[in-house]
Amino acid sequence: MRPENIFLHGPCRSIAAGAAAPARKAAGCGRCGRSSATWWKAIWTGSPWPNWRGAVSRNVDLHTHSSFSDGTCTPTQLVRLAQREGVEALVLTDHDTVAGLPEALAEARRVGQAFCGGVEINTREGDSVHILGYGFDPDCPRLKDLLADLRTRRVRRAAAILELLQGLGVSVSMEDVRCGSGETIGRPHIADALRRRKVVRSRKDAFRRFLAVGGPAYVPSAGPTVPEAIAGIRGAGGWAVLAHPGLLRKGHDLGPWVDAGLEGIEAYYPNHSRAQTGRFLEAAERYGLIVTGGSDFHGPRTEHDTIGGIRLPDEVYARFESRLDRCPAAARNGSHRP
Repeated sequence: MRPENIFLHGPCRSIAAGAAAPARKAAGCGRCGRSSATWWKAIWTGSPWPNWRGAVSRNVDLHTHSSFSDGTCTPTQLVRLAQREGVEALVLTDHDTVAGLPEALAEARRVGQAFCGGVEINTREGDSVHILGYGFDPDCPRLKDLLADLRTRRVRRAAAILELLQGLGVSVSMEDVRCGSGETIGRPHIADALRRRKVVRSRKDAFRRFLAVGGPAYVPSAGPTVPEAIAGIRGAGGWAVLAHPGLLRKGHDLGPWVDAGLEGIEAYYPNHSRAQTGRFLEAAERYGLIVTGGSDFHGPRTEHDTIGGIRLPDEVYARFESRLDRCPAAARNGSHRP
Protein backbone atom coordinates (compact mmCIF):
# COMPACT_ATOMS: atom_id res chain seq x y z
CA MET A 1 0.00 0.00 0.00
CA ARG A 2 1.36 3.44 -0.90
CA PRO A 3 2.07 5.53 2.22
CA GLU A 4 0.22 8.78 2.66
CA ASN A 5 1.48 12.03 4.10
CA ILE A 6 -0.65 14.82 5.47
CA PHE A 7 0.22 18.45 6.13
CA LEU A 8 -2.18 19.98 8.64
CA HIS A 9 -3.03 22.96 10.82
CA GLY A 10 -1.68 23.09 14.31
CA PRO A 11 1.52 22.16 16.10
CA CYS A 12 1.82 18.83 14.27
CA ARG A 13 2.52 19.98 10.73
CA SER A 14 2.98 16.55 9.19
CA ILE A 15 1.59 13.28 10.45
CA ALA A 16 1.34 9.77 9.07
CA ALA A 17 -1.89 8.45 7.63
CA GLY A 18 -4.15 7.02 10.28
CA ALA A 19 -2.71 9.07 13.13
CA ALA A 20 -5.02 11.08 15.31
CA ALA A 21 -5.77 14.55 14.00
CA PRO A 22 -4.57 17.45 16.14
CA ALA A 23 -7.13 19.17 18.33
CA ARG A 24 -9.11 21.81 16.46
CA LYS A 25 -9.39 25.32 17.77
CA ALA A 26 -12.63 27.22 17.64
CA ALA A 27 -10.96 30.09 15.82
CA GLY A 28 -10.18 29.95 12.13
CA CYS A 29 -6.78 29.67 10.51
CA GLY A 30 -4.38 32.32 11.74
CA ARG A 31 -3.23 33.00 8.18
CA CYS A 32 -6.46 32.85 6.16
CA GLY A 33 -9.13 33.42 8.82
CA ARG A 34 -11.36 30.64 7.51
CA SER A 35 -13.36 28.49 9.87
CA SER A 36 -11.46 25.42 11.00
CA ALA A 37 -14.74 23.52 11.15
CA THR A 38 -15.38 24.35 7.49
CA TRP A 39 -11.96 23.10 6.47
CA TRP A 40 -12.08 19.89 8.50
CA LYS A 41 -15.52 19.05 7.17
CA ALA A 42 -14.22 19.46 3.65
CA ILE A 43 -11.09 17.42 4.32
CA TRP A 44 -12.57 14.42 6.06
CA THR A 45 -15.58 14.13 3.72
CA GLY A 46 -13.19 14.04 0.78
CA SER A 47 -14.41 17.30 -0.77
CA PRO A 48 -11.49 18.88 -2.61
CA TRP A 49 -12.32 22.45 -1.51
CA PRO A 50 -15.34 23.82 0.31
CA ASN A 51 -16.59 26.26 -2.32
CA TRP A 52 -15.38 24.67 -5.55
CA ARG A 53 -18.09 22.12 -6.13
CA GLY A 54 -19.46 22.68 -9.60
CA ALA A 55 -16.86 25.37 -10.35
CA VAL A 56 -15.66 25.85 -13.91
CA SER A 57 -12.31 24.13 -14.42
CA ARG A 58 -9.53 23.97 -16.99
CA ASN A 59 -7.88 20.97 -18.61
CA VAL A 60 -4.27 21.96 -18.04
CA ASP A 61 -1.15 19.87 -17.48
CA LEU A 62 1.61 21.51 -15.47
CA HIS A 63 3.81 18.41 -15.02
CA THR A 64 5.00 16.37 -18.03
CA HIS A 65 8.19 14.72 -19.29
CA SER A 66 9.87 14.21 -22.65
CA SER A 67 12.60 12.02 -24.09
CA PHE A 68 15.17 14.53 -22.82
CA SER A 69 14.68 12.91 -19.40
CA ASP A 70 12.66 9.73 -18.78
CA GLY A 71 9.68 10.34 -21.06
CA THR A 72 9.19 8.52 -24.35
CA CYS A 73 7.84 11.39 -26.50
CA THR A 74 10.02 14.05 -28.05
CA PRO A 75 9.13 17.61 -27.04
CA THR A 76 7.51 18.11 -30.44
CA GLN A 77 5.42 14.97 -30.05
CA LEU A 78 4.46 16.03 -26.53
CA VAL A 79 3.15 19.42 -27.68
CA ARG A 80 1.22 17.87 -30.57
CA LEU A 81 -0.31 15.24 -28.31
CA ALA A 82 -1.33 17.86 -25.76
CA GLN A 83 -3.07 19.88 -28.43
CA ARG A 84 -4.82 16.81 -29.82
CA GLU A 85 -6.06 15.89 -26.34
CA GLY A 86 -7.43 19.36 -25.66
CA VAL A 87 -4.86 20.41 -23.06
CA GLU A 88 -5.38 24.14 -22.69
CA ALA A 89 -1.99 24.91 -21.14
CA LEU A 90 1.09 22.67 -21.04
CA VAL A 91 4.31 22.74 -19.01
CA LEU A 92 7.32 20.51 -19.76
CA THR A 93 9.11 19.59 -16.51
CA ASP A 94 11.91 17.19 -17.40
CA HIS A 95 14.08 15.79 -14.61
CA ASP A 96 17.21 17.87 -13.98
CA THR A 97 17.36 19.35 -17.50
CA VAL A 98 15.90 22.20 -19.54
CA ALA A 99 17.42 21.01 -22.82
CA GLY A 100 14.03 20.04 -24.29
CA LEU A 101 12.44 23.45 -23.76
CA PRO A 102 13.60 25.19 -26.99
CA GLU A 103 12.11 22.42 -29.16
CA ALA A 104 8.86 22.34 -27.20
CA LEU A 105 8.53 26.13 -27.22
CA ALA A 106 9.16 26.32 -30.97
CA GLU A 107 6.47 23.72 -31.66
CA ALA A 108 4.04 25.38 -29.25
CA ARG A 109 4.47 28.67 -31.10
CA ARG A 110 4.04 26.95 -34.45
CA VAL A 111 0.76 25.24 -33.54
CA GLY A 112 -0.60 27.85 -31.11
CA GLN A 113 -0.39 25.78 -27.93
CA ALA A 114 -0.23 27.66 -24.61
CA PHE A 115 3.07 26.51 -23.10
CA CYS A 116 5.60 27.29 -20.39
CA GLY A 117 8.96 25.75 -19.62
CA GLY A 118 9.56 24.04 -16.30
CA VAL A 119 11.88 21.57 -14.59
CA GLU A 120 11.66 18.85 -11.94
CA ILE A 121 14.62 18.55 -9.58
CA ASN A 122 15.08 15.26 -7.73
CA THR A 123 16.40 15.87 -4.23
CA ARG A 124 18.34 13.67 -1.83
CA GLU A 125 15.75 14.03 0.95
CA GLY A 126 13.71 11.04 -0.15
CA ASP A 127 13.10 9.08 -3.30
CA SER A 128 9.95 11.02 -4.19
CA VAL A 129 10.81 14.44 -2.77
CA HIS A 130 10.95 16.39 -6.00
CA ILE A 131 10.78 20.14 -6.56
CA LEU A 132 9.07 21.56 -9.64
CA GLY A 133 10.31 24.87 -11.02
CA TYR A 134 8.24 27.35 -13.02
CA GLY A 135 8.82 30.78 -14.54
CA PHE A 136 12.63 30.70 -14.45
CA ASP A 137 15.09 31.86 -17.09
CA PRO A 138 16.29 28.62 -18.76
CA ASP A 139 19.50 30.37 -19.83
CA CYS A 140 20.48 31.37 -16.29
CA PRO A 141 24.11 30.22 -15.82
CA ARG A 142 23.58 29.43 -12.14
CA LEU A 143 20.66 27.11 -12.88
CA LYS A 144 22.41 25.49 -15.84
CA ASP A 145 25.47 24.79 -13.69
CA LEU A 146 23.29 23.24 -10.97
CA LEU A 147 21.49 20.99 -13.45
CA ALA A 148 24.74 19.96 -15.15
CA ASP A 149 26.16 18.94 -11.77
CA LEU A 150 23.01 16.94 -11.02
CA ARG A 151 23.28 15.09 -14.32
CA THR A 152 26.89 14.20 -13.50
CA ARG A 153 25.74 12.83 -10.15
CA ARG A 154 23.10 10.81 -11.99
CA VAL A 155 25.76 9.13 -14.13
CA ARG A 156 27.68 8.16 -10.98
CA ARG A 157 24.51 6.79 -9.42
CA ALA A 158 23.74 4.79 -12.58
CA ALA A 159 27.26 3.32 -12.53
CA ALA A 160 26.78 2.25 -8.91
CA ILE A 161 23.46 0.60 -9.79
CA LEU A 162 25.04 -1.26 -12.71
CA GLU A 163 27.77 -2.51 -10.37
CA LEU A 164 25.13 -3.89 -8.00
CA LEU A 165 23.33 -5.54 -10.91
CA GLN A 166 26.61 -7.11 -12.01
CA GLY A 167 26.95 -8.58 -8.53
CA LEU A 168 23.50 -10.09 -8.97
CA GLY A 169 24.58 -11.74 -12.22
CA VAL A 170 22.82 -9.21 -14.46
CA SER A 171 25.17 -7.63 -16.98
CA VAL A 172 24.15 -4.23 -18.37
CA SER A 173 26.65 -1.71 -19.70
CA MET A 174 26.50 2.07 -19.50
CA GLU A 175 26.32 2.07 -23.30
CA ASP A 176 23.17 -0.07 -23.06
CA VAL A 177 21.67 2.55 -20.75
CA ARG A 178 22.78 5.60 -22.72
CA CYS A 179 21.36 4.36 -26.02
CA GLY A 180 17.85 4.78 -24.66
CA SER A 181 18.36 7.97 -22.68
CA GLY A 182 18.24 11.64 -23.47
CA GLU A 183 19.94 14.46 -21.61
CA THR A 184 19.29 12.86 -18.21
CA ILE A 185 20.09 9.29 -17.13
CA GLY A 186 17.90 7.73 -14.47
CA ARG A 187 16.60 4.45 -13.16
CA PRO A 188 13.89 4.28 -15.87
CA HIS A 189 16.64 4.11 -18.50
CA ILE A 190 18.31 1.25 -16.64
CA ALA A 191 14.91 -0.43 -16.48
CA ASP A 192 14.54 0.01 -20.25
CA ALA A 193 17.98 -1.52 -20.81
CA LEU A 194 16.97 -4.52 -18.67
CA ARG A 195 13.79 -4.86 -20.71
CA ARG A 196 15.70 -4.71 -24.01
CA ARG A 197 17.95 -7.50 -22.74
CA LYS A 198 14.81 -9.46 -21.76
CA VAL A 199 15.78 -9.57 -18.09
CA VAL A 200 12.45 -7.95 -17.17
CA ARG A 201 9.12 -7.46 -18.91
CA SER A 202 8.65 -3.75 -18.25
CA ARG A 203 9.87 -0.72 -16.34
CA LYS A 204 7.49 -1.63 -13.55
CA ASP A 205 8.90 -5.15 -13.37
CA ALA A 206 12.46 -3.78 -13.24
CA PHE A 207 11.62 -1.51 -10.34
CA ARG A 208 9.79 -4.28 -8.51
CA ARG A 209 12.67 -6.73 -8.84
CA PHE A 210 15.74 -4.52 -8.67
CA LEU A 211 15.48 -0.73 -8.62
CA ALA A 212 12.83 0.39 -6.13
CA VAL A 213 13.70 1.63 -2.66
CA GLY A 214 14.92 -1.38 -0.70
CA GLY A 215 15.57 -3.37 -3.87
CA PRO A 216 18.84 -5.28 -4.36
CA ALA A 217 20.16 -2.74 -6.88
CA TYR A 218 18.81 0.43 -5.28
CA VAL A 219 21.16 3.37 -4.77
CA PRO A 220 19.86 6.54 -3.05
CA SER A 221 19.58 9.77 -4.99
CA ALA A 222 22.57 12.08 -4.89
CA GLY A 223 20.57 15.21 -5.68
CA PRO A 224 20.54 18.49 -3.78
CA THR A 225 18.70 19.21 -0.57
CA VAL A 226 15.23 20.72 -0.91
CA PRO A 227 16.47 24.21 0.09
CA GLU A 228 19.29 23.94 -2.48
CA ALA A 229 16.81 23.01 -5.22
CA ILE A 230 14.52 25.87 -4.25
CA ALA A 231 17.45 28.30 -4.23
CA GLY A 232 18.53 27.20 -7.70
CA ILE A 233 15.08 27.84 -9.14
CA ARG A 234 14.62 31.15 -7.33
CA GLY A 235 18.09 32.27 -8.38
CA ALA A 236 16.97 31.92 -12.00
CA GLY A 237 13.93 34.11 -11.39
CA GLY A 238 11.46 31.25 -10.96
CA TRP A 239 9.40 29.77 -8.16
CA ALA A 240 9.35 26.33 -6.59
CA VAL A 241 6.55 23.82 -6.00
CA LEU A 242 6.54 20.55 -4.04
CA ALA A 243 5.72 17.76 -6.50
CA HIS A 244 3.29 14.89 -5.76
CA PRO A 245 3.30 15.19 -1.95
CA GLY A 246 1.15 12.08 -1.65
CA LEU A 247 4.08 9.96 -2.83
CA LEU A 248 6.41 11.00 -0.03
CA ARG A 249 7.45 7.90 1.86
CA LYS A 250 7.60 9.48 5.30
CA GLY A 251 6.22 12.50 7.06
CA HIS A 252 7.95 15.76 6.23
CA ASP A 253 7.60 19.11 7.94
CA LEU A 254 6.47 21.53 5.27
CA GLY A 255 7.30 24.60 7.34
CA PRO A 256 11.09 24.68 6.82
CA TRP A 257 10.64 24.28 3.06
CA VAL A 258 8.22 27.21 3.01
CA ASP A 259 10.76 29.18 5.04
CA ALA A 260 13.36 28.29 2.37
CA GLY A 261 11.17 29.82 -0.33
CA LEU A 262 8.74 27.08 -1.42
CA GLU A 263 5.76 28.80 -3.06
CA GLY A 264 3.48 25.99 -4.20
CA ILE A 265 2.21 22.44 -3.76
CA GLU A 266 1.02 19.99 -6.43
CA ALA A 267 -2.29 19.10 -4.82
CA TYR A 268 -3.89 17.71 -7.98
CA TYR A 269 -2.10 14.54 -9.10
CA PRO A 270 -3.36 11.22 -10.58
CA ASN A 271 -2.17 9.08 -7.65
CA HIS A 272 -3.69 11.33 -4.99
CA SER A 273 -6.94 10.21 -3.46
CA ARG A 274 -9.71 12.74 -3.12
CA ALA A 275 -9.05 12.93 0.60
CA GLN A 276 -5.34 13.53 0.02
CA THR A 277 -6.13 16.32 -2.43
CA GLY A 278 -8.29 17.94 0.21
CA ARG A 279 -5.53 17.75 2.79
CA PHE A 280 -2.97 19.27 0.43
CA LEU A 281 -5.37 22.07 -0.46
CA GLU A 282 -5.70 22.68 3.26
CA ALA A 283 -1.92 22.83 3.51
CA ALA A 284 -1.83 25.33 0.65
CA GLU A 285 -4.27 27.57 2.48
CA ARG A 286 -2.41 27.14 5.75
CA TYR A 287 0.92 28.24 4.28
CA GLY A 288 -0.31 30.59 1.56
CA LEU A 289 0.94 28.33 -1.24
CA ILE A 290 -0.02 28.35 -4.90
CA VAL A 291 -1.85 25.17 -5.94
CA THR A 292 -0.80 23.28 -9.08
CA GLY A 293 -1.66 20.01 -10.76
CA GLY A 294 -0.30 17.74 -13.45
CA SER A 295 -0.43 14.26 -14.91
CA ASP A 296 3.32 13.45 -14.62
CA PHE A 297 2.92 12.17 -18.20
CA HIS A 298 5.87 10.06 -19.36
CA GLY A 299 4.49 8.69 -22.62
CA PRO A 300 2.36 5.85 -23.99
CA ARG A 301 2.79 2.48 -22.29
CA THR A 302 4.40 3.97 -19.19
CA GLU A 303 3.03 4.15 -15.66
CA HIS A 304 1.85 7.72 -16.33
CA ASP A 305 0.49 7.38 -19.86
CA THR A 306 -2.36 9.91 -19.97
CA ILE A 307 -1.70 13.56 -20.74
CA GLY A 308 -4.11 16.15 -19.42
CA GLY A 309 -7.21 15.21 -17.51
CA ILE A 310 -6.09 17.24 -14.48
CA ARG A 311 -8.79 19.87 -14.20
CA LEU A 312 -7.84 22.89 -12.11
CA PRO A 313 -10.57 25.24 -10.87
CA ASP A 314 -10.45 28.56 -12.71
CA GLU A 315 -9.38 30.55 -9.67
CA VAL A 316 -6.53 28.11 -9.00
CA TYR A 317 -5.18 28.27 -12.53
CA ALA A 318 -5.64 32.06 -12.64
CA ARG A 319 -3.36 32.36 -9.62
CA PHE A 320 -0.78 30.13 -11.31
CA GLU A 321 -0.81 32.32 -14.43
CA SER A 322 -0.67 35.50 -12.38
CA ARG A 323 2.50 34.21 -10.76
CA LEU A 324 3.96 33.44 -14.19
CA ASP A 325 3.22 37.00 -15.28
CA ARG A 326 5.80 38.13 -12.74
CA CYS A 327 8.49 36.03 -14.48
CA PRO A 328 9.44 37.92 -17.66
CA ALA A 329 12.34 35.61 -18.56
CA ALA A 330 10.22 32.44 -18.59
CA ALA A 331 10.17 30.27 -21.74
CA ARG A 332 6.51 30.81 -22.47
CA ASN A 333 4.01 30.91 -25.31
CA GLY A 334 0.64 32.56 -24.75
CA SER A 335 -1.69 31.88 -21.87
CA HIS A 336 -5.12 30.46 -21.29
CA ARG A 337 -6.78 32.67 -18.76
CA PRO A 338 -10.22 31.78 -17.40
